[in-house]
Amino acid sequence: MRSIIALSNVFNKHKFRNTLVLVAIFLLVLCSTQTGFSQAISWGTPQQDTTTPIGGADGADGAAAAVFNNKLYAVYAGATVNSAGNADVDLAYNTDGGVTYPNKSTIASSATNVLPGIAVFNNLLYVAYVTQLTGATRLEFQYSSDGIHWSSANPGCDPGFEVDGSPSLAVYKGFLYLGIRDHTTQAMVICQVAANNQTTVEEHANVTLNFNPTFAVFNNLLYVATESNDDSHTIYLYTSADGSTFELNTGASSDQTSRAPSMAVHNNILYLGFRENDGSIAFLYKYSTDGVNFSTAINPHWQVNGPPILLQVNNLTGSPNNGQLYMYYSSFSPTHLCSNHGE
Repeated sequence: MRSIIALSNVFNKHKFRNTLVLVAIFLLVLCSTQTGFSQAISWGTPQQDTTTPIGGADGADGAAAAVFNNKLYAVYAGATVNSAGNADVDLAYNTDGGVTYPNKSTIASSATNVLPGIAVFNNLLYVAYVTQLTGATRLEFQYSSDGIHWSSANPGCDPGFEVDGSPSLAVYKGFLYLGIRDHTTQAMVICQVAANNQTTVEEHANVTLNFNPTFAVFNNLLYVATESNDDSHTIYLYTSADGSTFELNTGASSDQTSRAPSMAVHNNILYLGFRENDGSIAFLYKYSTDGVNFSTAINPHWQVNGPPILLQVNNLTGSPNNGQLYMYYSSFSPTHLCSNHGE
């Protein structure tokens, strides 16, 4: 009888220990799940800067942004379009990361009416835009050491044929990359800019797209996001380890967009933003911790006009929003600079 009781006690002790193990595993899974949920952005309320009207043709309206010299810069097509259908390349900045951008200037006059691109490279602020050159649309860039005084326009990224779309910029492995689209073939064109502003232009015939490519650097790879140039409006991702050879990444191929997608890295997570391809024209985003497997699309419930542009805001000392993920877009008529941010 004593042997039976002893055996029963041993069994109960093991059962109790097993229960503790199961509880521990359950809590670990629960905590991991909560961490996964925390990767969703807690966005604020979308804000409109009514002091900053912006232009841009349909599909190329909005603003791109970058932090430089402790200022948050936004670049956009001017709201006034001339008789030739062209607009100025305008720039505005603030120092607090807030809603309004009170300090305004014009970088280039009478460029094409599309969204410009902006990035910091080699301790300089670069802006790229599409302009009329020798009777056709060409890609040019300018740079500044202070955000006020600008170099003359550099046509070194001109591929010798007509381009369209809005240029996107990224810095990868010591080079500045400018992405645009071949107007005739709809293939991706990338201009690589060295620190001395020497350029190399390469067309990627295997990557055809609508609108323009957008870039991000994640896990030491250069990512390119595109909207397909067929009726599916599918989002495609491509990756490159050398900035020249790109491989298809199917991580976002289950989603469709009605404007060029955008990417940014926030808290070591890759975020992809895009506009819903239906009448809701809602802003959607998804994220990936490995650059391959993405979450389902998340709808924070606001509409966007034009492409949404993501930006990780760092080095904005003194701003309560430093370190947060920003999203820029254009409001509906009248079109103004709009933004939101979260973490």
